[in-house]
Amino acid sequence: MQPHVVEQGPGNAKGIWYPDDAGCRSAADEFEDLFPNVCTALELHLEDMEAYLHRPAEEILKWRNVA
Repeated sequence: MQPHVVEQGPGNAKGIWYPDDAGCRSAADEFEDLFPNVCTALELHLEDMEAYLHRPAEEILKWRNVA
């Protein structure tokens, strides 16, 4: 499983993104809709990639504003 970041936006908006997949983002108004939405986005994003590498969660947690 790769690390991901969930953000609370204005109002009910919530966003999710993967630090190692530039451009792969998703959003939803309800928290329970985030995971299905981002699974679809990730499938489409990775569809044409032959190799995929991700960074360890420990490295990403050192970034500012990521917890």
